[in-house]
Amino acid sequence: MTQLHLNNQYNNIITDIKRWTHILPQNFTELTQGGNSYTVKFYLHDIPYVYKRYKQRPNDHRNRFLSEVTALTFFHSANILMTPQLEYSDNQNNFIIYKFIEGRFLSQNELTKQAIEKAINFYASLDTATKYSADYHIIRAAESCLSLKEYIENIQLRIEKIKKIDLADFKNLLLDKL
Repeated sequence: MTQLHLNNQYNNIITDIKRWTHILPQNFTELTQGGNSYTVKFYLHDIPYVYKRYKQRPNDHRNRFLSEVTALTFFHSANILMTPQLEYSDNQNNFIIYKFIEGRFLSQNELTKQAIEKAINFYASLDTATKYSADYHIIRAAESCLSLKEYIENIQLRIEKIKKIDLADFKNLLLDKL
């Protein structure tokens, strides 16, 4: 990405954020720039937030913006607080702002009984809340999981897809990506 394009993108982000807060955001860090969205971490008064702008692909009719907004709203109304808290959403400009939650992969030594119980409790809260999800008209993302059962089924589907990959094709895929 050229510096000019990057500067224009940051100017657009600053304009979007100032629509919500009227304060100049600080300390931008690009988190992702994938095919579906562009995500940046920023600070307001030393509090970390995330700005996420959704891209709309020509042949993709899913509304990723609305999927995430309805899911985050539902999670917090169901008191599932281990998900980002939605602070602002702009349907017209296709972006959201939410509070940043620090996360990281746990090392094997950190996989304690307490950490595992925390993960189980999170999935249990999803299972419980799913009973009320229809009231919120959640627009499901392609691989979203609102229960442990759905999560396991999703993993099994991915494993089946991997099993069908020809070894030569898999090797070429890996070499192309590296």
